[in-house]
Amino acid sequence: DEYYAGFGPAAAAVREYFAHWEQVCDADYGEQIEGLHWSYFYRQAHVIFTPQVMARGREVIERAMQAARGDELSEQRVAWLEKGLRNAELTLATQRAYVDYRERGDFDGYVQALRELDEFRAATENDLIANMCFLCACERHTWDRQLVQIMQQPGVRLPDPWQFAWDPEGVGEAQGWWREDFDDSKWLQIRNDGPWEQQPIGRQWREAHGEDYDGLAWYRTRFSVNADPQRPVVRLVFGAVDEACTVWVNGVRLLDRPYPYQGNTDSWREAFEVDISAVVRYDRPNTLAVMVSDQ
Repeated sequence: DEYYAGFGPAAAAVREYFAHWEQVCDADYGEQIEGLHWSYFYRQAHVIFTPQVMARGREVIERAMQAARGDELSEQRVAWLEKGLRNAELTLATQRAYVDYRERGDFDGYVQALRELDEFRAATENDLIANMCFLCACERHTWDRQLVQIMQQPGVRLPDPWQFAWDPEGVGEAQGWWREDFDDSKWLQIRNDGPWEQQPIGRQWREAHGEDYDGLAWYRTRFSVNADPQRPVVRLVFGAVDEACTVWVNGVRLLDRPYPYQGNTDSWREAFEVDISAVVRYDRPNTLAVMVSDQ
């Protein structure tokens, strides 16, 4: 009673607001949240904090804001609660957008959601509505903010699908799968926005062999570049390669990136760039070949 009295004319609505969340959090969700852990709670929070639950919380807090209007201190206190709700809403939206990005390739939607969340947190960091550093430390295990920053630079995303081939015997390099004139027309096809385990060909391998594929595999694609005197440097940006890779452009070996790269055990999930200015062509398509090793 003493706490709610601090919200003045909004006391009744704020009491209802907390009662709502208490009821939600005390409910029995059974196996729906099996394996739930505090360090990645945001991945499964949608099971508890459904759109209906969040809409109810939003409706009550807005009534509280309306009731507090005209009482400056009460307005400030209710506004502080609302910021916490907004952080939760944006976190849920970002996780949904991340899932859409991984499942359907909607990278732009993911970028927009993450940008909105980060901008909100930057604007409210001094209000102490949440431990921002802790949240980001947990979220970095799933959401790649470095990739978002790199991909927002001027450039063109290489289109899907790419040509793809398993190389369990490790014969690809010796047989010249990196050459420009190599015929990859009978290869499988794959998207470049997620690991092979999450894609149809990876699931087919798992069904056929009883486990995920570990070993060498190859990606190939072709791309064109328009000459721009204002931007003489041309780079390929990789969101991440799990775990090691070798990169060829137009038959020229440009990068060997073993794991861990330069001793960095996180290199398998970090973005990197390859400068291809010395070998890129502007008068005809370029050939990109990437040998990936996932052990």
